[in-house]
Amino acid sequence: MSNTETKTEKPKTETKTAKPETAANPFAAFSPFGAFDPMAAWNASQQMFRDAIAQAHNHATTMADKYAALDPMGYWASFREAMGTAQVRSTEMAGKLDAQYAELEQQLVERAHLAVATWAQLANDSINYAAKLSVEARKLGAETAKKMGATA
Repeated sequence: MSNTETKTEKPKTETKTAKPETAANPFAAFSPFGAFDPMAAWNASQQMFRDAIAQAHNHATTMADKYAALDPMGYWASFREAMGTAQVRSTEMAGKLDAQYAELEQQLVERAHLAVATWAQLANDSINYAAKLSVEARKLGAETAKKMGATA
């Protein structure tokens, strides 16, 4: 190249072609529904599924947060403590009642023995009184017979 020759450079022109965000429908030429894109429908359904799963997860998480205070182990511990306390109190009460019942039972036995002794004394006194009446009746009968002049 010589000094007299001038270089002519062609200006570089860059052409940017805009890429579509989604791939073109390869089935568009064969589809009777020209505007229907099965891949776009698939992607939309997948996005709806992901949204539904995310919404369900969020709902479950908020429900878990709301009911975290309802820990059944805490309730079980308080129930177990209440039942233990009730058992101790009922055992103490049974001990006291057993002692009272034993005392009452002893009193009832003593009263029963006393009642039987009283009945036996009354029966004995009745027999003795009947015997005295019989002796008196016989004496009166013998005296009356003597007065009437009957001899035996």
